[in-house]
Parts: sequence; C-alpha cells; structure tokens
Amino acid sequence: MTTFIRKPLSLALLAAFSAGYYGMASGALLNLSQTPLFVTTSQKANVLLIYSNSNAMDEDATGMAVGSDNINSKSEISRTAARSLVTNYTGQINMGLMAYQQTGVAHDWLNPSTYDASYDPAHYDPTWTGARDSTTKKKFKIPNPTSPNAVGLCTTAGGTKVDCIYYNVNLPYYSGNPAGNSFCYSSTTGTSGYASFSGDHVTYACYSTKTGTSNAAPASAGSGYGGFLFNGTFGPTESDYAQAIDDFGQRLTSYDVGPTWFSNTSPGKGFLHIPVANLDAAQAGKLNTKLATSVVPTLVGGVWNDNPTNITGGNTATNPNAPLQNAGLSPITGTFMTAKDYYDGATTNFGTAQGGAQTAPANSCGKDFVVFLTNGLP
Repeated sequence: MTTFIRKPLSLALLAAFSAGYYGMASGALLNLSQTPLFVTTSQKANVLLIYSNSNAMDEDATGMAVGSDNINSKSEISRTAARSLVTNYTGQINMGLMAYQQTGVAHDWLNPSTYDASYDPAHYDPTWTGARDSTTKKKFKIPNPTSPNAVGLCTTAGGTKVDCIYYNVNLPYYSGNPAGNSFCYSSTTGTSGYASFSGDHVTYACYSTKTGTSNAAPASAGSGYGGFLFNGTFGPTESDYAQAIDDFGQRLTSYDVGPTWFSNTSPGKGFLHIPVANLDAAQAGKLNTKLATSVVPTLVGGVWNDNPTNITGGNTATNPNAPLQNAGLSPITGTFMTAKDYYDGATTNFGTAQGGAQTAPANSCGKDFVVFLTNGLP
C-alpha cells in the first residue's frame, strides 16, 4: 500500500504554484529546492510528476487569460519548472508523468474578461486589498481601445491615449470564435447560487463599443454604448467554480486573445502519459516532449487547424508525440487516486481510460514520490 508523504521538493513546487491569483512571481520558481530528491542508497527513487493540465493554465499569475503558449502563462511557468526537474535529476532517479484525464477537448477561442468592471476613474485604487466585489474600489486597469481620449489615463499598445476599464477580477471567457471587443451590461437580477457580485446578475446586453467614463445603463444619456451585439447569459468556467463565482457583475468586458483548447468537464481521474522508468536520456526525451510548450490550434480564414505543426500521430491529448493540452477541470483527488493505484499495481482508478493497465514501478528503494505541479485551484 502506497502512502504519499510530502518531501521538501514537492512542497516547494506546491507552494510556488498555489500562491493564488495575485502576486505570484515567475522569478520565484528559478530556485526550486536545494534538497536532493534521491535517498542515500545505491538504488533510485520513483518520482511521478503530476501536471495540472486544466483550463486555468491559460491564465497568467493574476488569472488573466493570456494563452497556454504565452511565456507568462501558468502553463509555461510550470512546464519550465518541470523540464528543469528532468534536466537536474537525469541519471539519478526514476521518473514518469501523469496529468488529469480529459474528455471533450476541442478548439475554442480565448478572451480575457473583466468582471464587475467600472469605467469611472474615481473607482481606481491600486492599493486596494479589500473585497473583490467592491462597487467603488478597483485595483487594476486596462485600456479601453474603443474610447480614445487625449487626456485618458490609459495607453494602448500602439501608443494611443484612451479611457480605462477598472476591475478587481479578470478571468478567461471562451467564446467559440473571435468575439472582438465586447461591453456587456446587466439590468436584471436572477437566481445565481453565490450572488458573486452585488445584484446577482445573470442576463446581459452586449455591445461592440463603449466610450466615456459613465457607468450608466446603455439606454441612459451619455452612457457611451454602441454597436449592439446580442442579449445572452454566461456560464462559469473552472476558475469561476474555484472562486465561487457564477455571476459576473453589472458590467462585463472582454477582448480577443486567440485560439486555445477547452473543455468544461472532467472524468475525475488522472491519466498516465509516461510510466515511471529510469531517467536516462531516452526517458528525458519522452518527458520533455510532453512538457514542451502547448501547441494550440490555429484559425485562419475561418478554418480551424488542430495540428498546425503536423505532429506525427496528431495533436491530441494522449499522443506521446504531442505536448500536453490544457483543458478541463482539476480533479485533484481522483488523480491522486489514479497515481496511488498505479504505484500499488491496482486498477480501481487506473484502467485503460487512465493510461493503464501498467505494471507498477519496481520498488527499488522503498520510496515512491509524487511531485504535483498545480495551478493552485482546488
């Protein structure tokens, strides 16, 4: 029977990637641990990396959607850390790779979305550490590209002075196809489970432009809304569930980032991508292939290409030749149950759908380890 015990290196990684949405610095990951992971015998320990390949890896350290192939994404931060483990321990331990089991993974379109937004400069307070649902205090700001203003307080990447969008929460929005800029307003209240923001908003009218600094409803004089798009509702994604968010405030904005992988469900267990084996050059190559930068789909001229780099065997979730895809929820408990069954040679949570059946790793020194690279979500 296997019992997982946290050791210094796994604790360092877990702490680094569980720092939350605000303030996690990638620089802190460069010095992972000074404690060797191998025991003081001639035999090698078994180490199973578990990588958290969920939708949340599309985010940067603050929760903003940037895309899994972006250098500032949680995905790239964690994969860089994982590859450094492979490099540092080659020839010293046995290593394998597990991630979350996935289902229904498909191409999608990624957008950052500011929740409970404000356009009023008086609401901006970069020192704010209070409630995220404050209606008058907003810690962050981004440019509103549809509201040029020579004395605006924000500047676009192209150098144009514009008004700002102020917010406390910015999380991913998946739209299926490019959605452009959208500025949504909710004048109705409903029956969301958590009443995440003041007013319990569930239905929105969305527009393509918003000028000025007024927070008034679209029908009000001077509100600045233009280019009506649609009326609709929005559902929570993984990061929303983790923070008990199921309504998004009275004012909601989003803009395009690009293609991504997406699934809003999970089978609830782990998947063994690479069995634990001697970490020689060949095993390191297998691990580094799966831990390489995620290859996201492309959308050109309205045509999706899910394998833009022509990976042999396809750019699929379980192909050994393809990097891990980030999609779905975070079934942490089930994944650890799969890992435990793998180490124990059991099959209750480790069948063919989880990459089994595989022979349990040889108990070479009586030490089995798991290193969990998590995005911090429960």
